[in-house]
Amino acid sequence: IGWHLAQLFGDPDTTGTGPYTHVFAAAAQPAIRLATHGISHMGVASHFTQDSLAMTGMEIQAQKNGQRQRVTFNLAGREEVKAPATLDATPVLYSPDPVPVGFQGAVLMEGAAVAGITQAGLTLNSGVEADQTTLNGLATAADMDPGFWDLSGQITARFRGPTLYDRASDGTSFALQLTWTVGAALELAITVPAVRLERTGVPVEGRDIITSSFNWRAGRPAPGVDLVTVTLKNDTPDYAPLV
Repeated sequence: IGWHLAQLFGDPDTTGTGPYTHVFAAAAQPAIRLATHGISHMGVASHFTQDSLAMTGMEIQAQKNGQRQRVTFNLAGREEVKAPATLDATPVLYSPDPVPVGFQGAVLMEGAAVAGITQAGLTLNSGVEADQTTLNGLATAADMDPGFWDLSGQITARFRGPTLYDRASDGTSFALQLTWTVGAALELAITVPAVRLERTGVPVEGRDIITSSFNWRAGRPAPGVDLVTVTLKNDTPDYAPLV
């Protein structure tokens, strides 16, 4: 996941000597990193090149559903062309990180665990988009244009007290953190320092357990504080761009 985070956020601030701690932050004007993807369908001997791909956002869900936790990264590119042969006869192979089945996630508000949360989601968009309007004499995009960060999500919780309801009603800003801890040397933490919940009621639906869902949106952080930070701990020493 670190290579994809580096394409979205840029170079992390890395510390440690193994395990390493990488902190990715949403800069005000991040540099747009472009990548080229090669896809080979070996069964039918067909190869394709996706050119000038830029990361436009990410989505992640935290939920106990018996499946591996996954992140969705969204990209936009200039064009895809058919290649005559495989792009690299000797590609670099990386050992896959262990991704256990189950759930190691937790949701924290102001650094403390909140009782009753059953699901949390986060959607981050960088605002980067392909320039499809400039008359460049080609059918493909002229460039990738920067945009503005947008961060939102949702929380679902069993109604075990008025904490979330009161925060939504009062419009109180708070720090939200989603963490996945596999071990002492493997951890992912997403921290949003300023979140506000949208106001909503608590439904009463028969004799089932009372639950309530709240949409949230990141607010303007304090001066000098990043909109969101992603901290990744693993055995990878750095995420320097591959050339």
